Order: sequence, then structure tokens, then C-alpha cells
Amino acid sequence: MNQAATTAQRAVQNPEGSPISAQAITSRLASALVFSFASAAPACLALGSAVPQTPPPGAEVTVRTVDEDALFGRLIGLDPTAGLLLRVNAQEQRTIRLPDLVRIIFTEATGEPPQACWRVRLHNGDILDGWPTEGVEDVLSLQNRELGLARIPIEMIAGLELAPARTAAWTRRVVDLMTPATSEDRVLLTNGDALPGFISSIDSDAFTLDAPSGVTRIPRDVVVAVRFADAPDARTVPPCFRVDLLEGGRVTLESVTWQDNVIRGLAVFGEEVRAGADHIRAMHWVGGRWSWLSDVEPVSVTETPMLSLDWPHRRNRSVRGGPLVVHERVYEHGIGVHSRSVLAYDLAGEFSEFVTSFGLDDDSGPAGDVSIRILVDDKVRFEQQHVRRGRLFGPIRIDLIGQRPASSKPGDAEDRPGRPAARSTDSANPDAPAAKRLHLIVDFGDNGDIEDRFDWIEPALIRR
Repeated sequence: MNQAATTAQRAVQNPEGSPISAQAITSRLASALVFSFASAAPACLALGSAVPQTPPPGAEVTVRTVDEDALFGRLIGLDPTAGLLLRVNAQEQRTIRLPDLVRIIFTEATGEPPQACWRVRLHNGDILDGWPTEGVEDVLSLQNRELGLARIPIEMIAGLELAPARTAAWTRRVVDLMTPATSEDRVLLTNGDALPGFISSIDSDAFTLDAPSGVTRIPRDVVVAVRFADAPDARTVPPCFRVDLLEGGRVTLESVTWQDNVIRGLAVFGEEVRAGADHIRAMHWVGGRWSWLSDVEPVSVTETPMLSLDWPHRRNRSVRGGPLVVHERVYEHGIGVHSRSVLAYDLAGEFSEFVTSFGLDDDSGPAGDVSIRILVDDKVRFEQQHVRRGRLFGPIRIDLIGQRPASSKPGDAEDRPGRPAARSTDSANPDAPAAKRLHLIVDFGDNGDIEDRFDWIEPALIRR
């Protein structure tokens, strides 16, 4: 513990002059957490979702579906029953069923750059940036630029952190704090210490931590992040929309409607919220036919280094633990591996198509060189030799019912805007049995395994 926190610990006493014991606090929900952050909230924070005076005829978007990689148009309507209504041009409108929807990217968002604030992470993966204003018993009130005032139950919060992080090293420390499961609270300090215990109160000056050694009042200016104990069940039940806000937050919405360029829906924390199109970066449909492969554990993994250094694969991260970055673009979904790697997946005959892009991660060196193969039921359906840094290949589509490989090799993604992905051309009987097993193989290239940090980018399975 640093000097500031140590000094604070010595100074904290209860009215009788003795430390408060951990046994005196029986549960978080029974505690009356009192927050007083109102003085720190910027005056400019206000509801960012007001309806425009003269709304344009739909927000300009790029839509990805299970069949099309990029469909351009204007979003006219959206509801759970009718689906998505897209104006493709002046004469044509298209309706897309929600089960066939993957994501909507808003191309006209004009919000301000992210500002320094507190970041609240929920157990289900949602992220809200803003300033806590007050707390009443088991609820934290957060002023968010896009959504306005959000009241979040404490039991749904996984942690708090200052954003943006000071350095990349601090980002990794916060990730290490937030990632593992925990049955107790932990507070990360500016000196690198992570203190365990139970947070019994937070105010404008400090976090109060009830630890086995006694009560510690930790000044807020020495706190980098807080990890709350895990909730029993924090999963989000699909179908739902996950909305990426322009400033970096994310909120899960149910019962979504779209009108006058404003989305309205019930947030996972139980409140109705709304956000204007100019504050939304993207919307992802969860629970449709599209399933991210990075959400699935492989049934078998073979990772064979050329020498003695092991490189375990990572889901939604590069093999070195950083973000997935190929050709200067960051991707949320993918699998980072190192040569030689073989990942096997059980398909159980439930899927009609496999989709993926790929490339060497940007943190690979110039010596990186790999060859890849994709096997379906032990048959080679796609292969690419000499994959090197500086190029994104794909997307490619492989029919899991037909027998032929992809009909053309994937090109550089930046050279193929709006074109359909390379895909199998075999029109198999839709009632025929689908594939049972998928293998993704990344093999040594010309330089052995030197700098072979490879990413499977946005790999996905499409349900029949």
C-alpha cells in the first residue's frame, strides 16, 4: 500500500474509536452505499438523445446480414416483429428479418471524442462511461453523455475504472484485475497494489474498504480501478441488441424500437433509455442465426512450437493478449494463435455456413509467414499460402452442407467494399446432413515460427 493509503487507514475509526469489523457487514444489498460525486460531474453532461428538429429520412448505415457482408442504405424502421426496414435507394426498400441480422454500423455519428471519466463495467459485458452522481442503498446513479442519467443496481456492476487509462501498461493491469473470477472486492492503487476486502461506502473523497486487517479509507486520487465480487448469474438472455455508443460505451437493450432517428429500449439494468443516431456507433443483434466462433470453446487444441516456447490461443485477443489488430484496424471478435496451431470445433450438424477473415496481427514482425488450411469433416475446403503482415484476407464463406471449396481466393478487404465474400458455389440439398467437425490450421511458413502471430478475424457459424 502507498503512503497516502497507509495514512488514510490509520486515520479511519468508527464513532467509538475502534475499526469496523468485516463481520458487521452481512451483504452488499443490505449496505447503504452513499455516493457524492455530483460536484465532479461536468456541467455539459446531459441527455444526448433528443429528437432532432428536422430529422433526415433515416440514418445512413451499413448493414451486415448472414448473407451479405455490406449492405448500404438508410435505416427507416426497426421493431422485433417487422424487422429492419432499410431504404437502399430512392426506389427500393428492403426488409431484413432480425434472425438474419448481424450488425448495423452508423456512418454519420458525430459525437465528441471520449473524455476522462469513470468507466462502469457490468457483469454481462456492458460498459457505461460517465460520472457517478449519487447512490441510494443498492443503486449507483451515473450521468452518461449519450443516455442521460442511468440507475444501475450495485449487484450488476463488475467494476469501476478511470478511463482512458494512463498508459498501455495500466490498461493491462486493469484487464488483469477485471478478468479472473473473484468472491471479494479488489481495489487497484496507483502504486500497483491490489487490495482485497469489501467496499462498504464510496464518497467524493474516498473508497472505504473493509479488509481482514480492518477498515481502510482509500483516497480517490490513488485509486485506478475497483473490481466488485462476481454476481451469481450475469448472463444476458438473447434475443437483444447490444448498442455500441460513440464514446466507447456499450448497453444491452430489449424491446427495441426505432423512430425519428432515435432508438428506444429497455436496458439490461431495468430502465428505459433512448439514444439518437448521432450518438450510436453500431448495433449488434444477439440471438439470431449468426454465432461468433470466438464465443465457443474448441473441443481439441494442438499448439506445437518450433522450439520450447508455448503460445496458447486467446479468444477475442491477440496471442500476446492485446487487441486484435490487422492492417491497422481493430476487431472485437476473433481468435489469436501462433504457428503451429490446430483448433477443432464440434458443429453437431447445426450450421449451414462458416465465415471468416484472417491475417497476421500488426504486432507481428516482417519475418512472419504462415500457411493456413480450413478442414470440414477432414476435407480441405480452403487454403492460403504465405500469409504475411499488412493484409487482411477475406471474408471467405465455406458451405458446411456442400462439398466444393470457396470458388475464389479472398482479396484485400479494403479493395473489396460491398462485394460478396468468396464462398462455396455448391447448391446442396438444404435437407442434407450438415458438417460435424471444423478444423482451423495455422502452419509454419518460410521462417519457421518466427513472429507468426496470426488472427482469425470475425470467425462465425451460421445456423441452418
